[in-house]
Amino acid sequence: QYVGGIAGANEEGGEITNTISSIALHVKDKTKTAQYFGGVAGQNSGKIIGATNENDVDVAAGDAIFVGGIVGENTESGAFIGEIANAGTVTGKANVGGIIGQNLNTTLLNNSNEVERLVITNSGYVYAEEGGAAGIFYDNSSAIVNADLSNAGEIKGGTSATSVTGGLFGKNSGEITNSTLTNNALVEGGGTDTGGIIGQNSGNAE
Repeated sequence: QYVGGIAGANEEGGEITNTISSIALHVKDKTKTAQYFGGVAGQNSGKIIGATNENDVDVAAGDAIFVGGIVGENTESGAFIGEIANAGTVTGKANVGGIIGQNLNTTLLNNSNEVERLVITNSGYVYAEEGGAAGIFYDNSSAIVNADLSNAGEIKGGTSATSVTGGLFGKNSGEITNSTLTNNALVEGGGTDTGGIIGQNSGNAE
């Protein structure tokens, strides 16, 4: 269920530090059930401190619905610190993000102004076969404070009528303050909402 280039699941209390993953993940058997895939970890409940994925996360399995260049699913306790980057191609069925497919930690990007800024970048191609896709996180509910987020990879959403596609976020409900959001690449959506930065937003930006 959890597949990652470094760890299938990084459990609460676990730390992955200063990691460069060059392991390509390819899952092709559509008869198998697969959901969470990440270039570093399929699921993260611990800390990832400085991480880069340099290779492809190519998931064509039938239920590959949470796929990220770094993490497939980030749970309520999962944390990022320092510089996080993806340079590989990331593909899946739905909920595909250049960094994270699904983020459940509402404080992940709520970075204190007293500490080093959090820097997250994606330069890889991100593609969803059916559902939505985004350059950073497909689905984000975290407040975004003291962070620099940028995308330079082409984003292509899937064919589903309900898919949402964005240059940085497919769906965002987090508040954004003292941060930069930059997209310098083509964003192509096949569903309801498509945005250069955010496909569907219910949060506030200041």
